[in-house]
Amino acid sequence: MRRLAWIGIASCLLLVAVAFWLWILRPENGIPSPVKAPVQEIAQVKFRDIHLVEMEGNQRMWEADADQIEVFEEKRMTRISKLQKQIKMTLYMDNDVLTCYTDQAEINGETKRIDLQGNLTAQSQQGIMVRTDSVQWFPRERKLRTDKPVTVMRQGLLIQGLGMEADLALEEVKILSNIVSSFQASDQQLAPGGLRKGR
Repeated sequence: MRRLAWIGIASCLLLVAVAFWLWILRPENGIPSPVKAPVQEIAQVKFRDIHLVEMEGNQRMWEADADQIEVFEEKRMTRISKLQKQIKMTLYMDNDVLTCYTDQAEINGETKRIDLQGNLTAQSQQGIMVRTDSVQWFPRERKLRTDKPVTVMRQGLLIQGLGMEADLALEEVKILSNIVSSFQASDQQLAPGGLRKGR
C-alpha cells in the first residue's frame, strides 16, 4: 500500500515538472516557435528573352529588354530579372528618357513604382550618368530616389555621396549626405554592365 502511495506521489511530481517546463518553453517566454518555411511565390505568367513595352494611353511609361519577366497577378507586380545579361530598362516621362542597366526590376501595378536593384548604371539624354546599387522611380511624383551610396557624373564633374533625389532627366539632382566631388579629364559613356571610357 505504501509502495502504491509513493508511485502516486512520484507521478504527480512528474506531471507538475512537465507542466512547469511546458510553461517555461512557451513562445511568449522567449523561446521562438518553430519557423515555418516561406511560401514560394509562383508567377502566373512568365516570359523569356523578351522586349516589353508598358503604355498608359498614348504615353510610353517604360520598356525592358530582359532574360526573364514574371507577372504575379495576385500581388499586381511584375518582376524583371537578369539570368545571364543585365536588364536594359528605359524609363519615360513626357520628353525625358532615362536608360538603365541593372540586375533586377520590380514594377508595382497599382502605384506604378519601379524598383531597380543591383549594379545600376543609368544615363539621361543629356549624358548625365548615375551609378548606385538600387533606385526607385515614382512616376506620380516624377522622382528618382535612393538611400544607397551614389555616384553622379556630369561633364567631367564626379559627385559621390549617400542617398539621392532627382528628376528623370537628372538635371535636378540632390545628394543627401557625405558629398565628395572631383573632376575627371575624360568623358565616359554607358554600356551594358557598367561604364566604359569614351574615345
